[in-house]
Amino acid sequence: MQIQIAERLRPFSHQFGARCLLPGSDKVACIYPAFAEFKGERKIIFPIQGPVKRFSSTLNLDTGKLTVFGHYQSGYYKEDIFSAEKVPIFERVSFGCHKAQNWEAMRQRGSMAEWLPHWHRMAQWKGDITRVEVAAEDTLLGQCQRVDRFGLEQAVKNLFEGSFEDYFVPTPERWEWLGLGLPPTDGPCPLVQGAALLRSALIRSEGENLHFLPKLPQGLVCGRYIDAKFPWGTVHFEWTKGLLRRAVLVVSKTVTIQFHFQKELENCRLRKDGKEQVFNNNAVQLEERSTYYLDHFQK
Repeated sequence: MQIQIAERLRPFSHQFGARCLLPGSDKVACIYPAFAEFKGERKIIFPIQGPVKRFSSTLNLDTGKLTVFGHYQSGYYKEDIFSAEKVPIFERVSFGCHKAQNWEAMRQRGSMAEWLPHWHRMAQWKGDITRVEVAAEDTLLGQCQRVDRFGLEQAVKNLFEGSFEDYFVPTPERWEWLGLGLPPTDGPCPLVQGAALLRSALIRSEGENLHFLPKLPQGLVCGRYIDAKFPWGTVHFEWTKGLLRRAVLVVSKTVTIQFHFQKELENCRLRKDGKEQVFNNNAVQLEERSTYYLDHFQK
């Protein structure tokens, strides 16, 4: 049993002057058909003779490469205008959305299932989302006004709308423009903070306790999360109809874990090396260099 995510995050834009945060840096690129500007630094002039048609810019979030495409008078051009220096090892999440990743259209549709995986991935270019997950929720809920009325989902949307323009370009002034109060002034940056909050809503480790889908946001009824890293190993899992369906744990060192599933689930099957047993949320010792499978969840 393998849990994989085939979706690749490669957002694109056809907009002249599209701006995006560059992976692994604090730089912002502003892209036009004939040139690209890097805020406060330099300009790249493309060796073309316009006018340009079918212009697009694409950001590959797997490799950290920004590429410009277009057709001009003499033919087709393609320019790689930025490449990240170091590619991190990613945790990956998908909510089963396979629409074209046109960033302007994604912003207009406003579907969390579309833009949250991008936020989750961009944050990992910036910092370690596993180290701030416990504090992220309390910090965010304390900073977002009206959260008592609208709940966790609206708090995430507030952070998204209040912190970024275009493709994750940081704009703290938006908090005041949108009437959200003051922007965050302490803790991790909004990019890392929001991704850590998402991670803690899907999977959370507290000591020997491992929680699956403790606070699944509304609307994200199906999805997969792979390569969730913990000191004792790696977890991959998926859910459908809002409930955990199966999980794989690759254990690197012996540890005792108390699993916590959603309250609707009473038991499941636990398998290792071809042996299986019915499992009822009890604590279990996981042996090093072993792989465990959880499936057949029952209500």
